[in-house]
Amino acid sequence: MAADMIKISAFQGRCDNDFDKNLKKVHEVIDKGGQEGSDFLCFPEGYLSNWIPGNAAPLDDPRVLELIKYTDRYDMVVIVGLSEEESGKLFNTALILYRGKMLGKYRKTMLIESEKKVFASDYSLPIFEAKGIPFGVIICHDSSFIEPSLTMRWKGARLLFAPHYNSISYDRADEHRILVRNNHIGLSVLLQMVVVRSNTVGGNENSLGYGDSAIFSPLGIPVAAALLFKEALISAEFDESIFTRETWRTRKEIPLEVCQQLWEAARESIVKQRLTDR
Repeated sequence: MAADMIKISAFQGRCDNDFDKNLKKVHEVIDKGGQEGSDFLCFPEGYLSNWIPGNAAPLDDPRVLELIKYTDRYDMVVIVGLSEEESGKLFNTALILYRGKMLGKYRKTMLIESEKKVFASDYSLPIFEAKGIPFGVIICHDSSFIEPSLTMRWKGARLLFAPHYNSISYDRADEHRILVRNNHIGLSVLLQMVVVRSNTVGGNENSLGYGDSAIFSPLGIPVAAALLFKEALISAEFDESIFTRETWRTRKEIPLEVCQQLWEAARESIVKQRLTDR
């Protein structure tokens, strides 16, 4: 009997300042991914809004509701981001859509300094399940820290989506690309997860969107990768058992005494740092 395979896709592309134009592109890519048999499809960070506060929308916006309904065309989970407006606050949000419904949402946890002036944080760290696979979503800077992903792994996630919107100064772009790629390799290997990075391309006279989207196996191998600076829809297939089986390393091997020390050390260090910063 042939193994059941799960096809995972990530879109890499330019993001426009126009919400409706980005929405049209999302429709096109959903159609392409669905027709090619993808089971999961991830778009870059904040793709609908392009990080523009004026493009923020509540989740009951007719365009958002229409997009949710549009996903009923295919048996494919769609992860797509926007600047979400709720109760006078803005959140950097990824929506998890499946068969015409919203399974849930993830709001970015680790905000960079420029984001803190615009967005609010949310520390929920939920995981989701579709097609029998537990999965999580982190957003961009979240991948610079192991704690959000590690928490999701403890909650049972075995597949991790990481939408990004990298716009980096020319003199730092390649250094940043190498660092971020190694972050994802580290997460995939240490946490035994398939990690899916989706990024934008583009740029202006000050910064560069380089792409480098990739799908990493639990061995840290990029089994699919996009070329730099080019729009692409990349895909990789995995035996579905990879999301359930454990190899010679399991989370349950970690003694509770070690977890307790980790919590205590983290708490002591953070409290000490906050006192120092006052």
